[in-house]
Amino acid sequence: MISTSETLGELSTALAKAQGELTDPEKNSKGYNYKYADLPIMLKTIRPVLTKHDLSFVQFTSGGDDNFVQVTTRLMHKSGEWMESTFSMPIEIKKGMSLAQNIGSTLTYARRYSIQSVVGISGDADTDHNDVRPDKNVTPVMPKRNGQIKVKKVSSNQLMAQIDQATSGDELNAIIDLAKELPDDEKNMVRDAYRIKRDELTTTTH
Repeated sequence: MISTSETLGELSTALAKAQGELTDPEKNSKGYNYKYADLPIMLKTIRPVLTKHDLSFVQFTSGGDDNFVQVTTRLMHKSGEWMESTFSMPIEIKKGMSLAQNIGSTLTYARRYSIQSVVGISGDADTDHNDVRPDKNVTPVMPKRNGQIKVKKVSSNQLMAQIDQATSGDELNAIIDLAKELPDDEKNMVRDAYRIKRDELTTTTH
């Protein structure tokens, strides 16, 4: 989904100048046998050039419903003009990672692809014609938003355990979003655990 301000003249001019100076970032990471630029490198490449031309951006994360998360990236100009797009994707479940880590990994992936698309650079090697995945002969099953195919549901006990292990407010918020599908009594228990842990983290950081 794409939205814009009523006018885009000044933003478009500034973005054209910025794109004339932006270069594809160094591909400093490797996954599935191809190289890519991770999020910190991506942001390090983009921010100085955008700032020079009075441009900035924000990325809002949300989701958890039906095991999907989404990132809304808004590009702004000092004139007040803006454009934004929203990217939604299923939470990728990886072995050996906690639920919160899986959510964070998926959001990072979505943020990286969203911002590079908005400013018009590439942070990945061109693999369109290469079989790069180790599981290339396996047809992936994609979760559906209507709930017909879903990642295994989590229980209230699992969420409470994840809350107990959380180390930041962002992790807590990602976990509590997943409690929406629980029965009301279990949802209330998870919310109580969330509030207690949130207060603990707030006290620790002050």
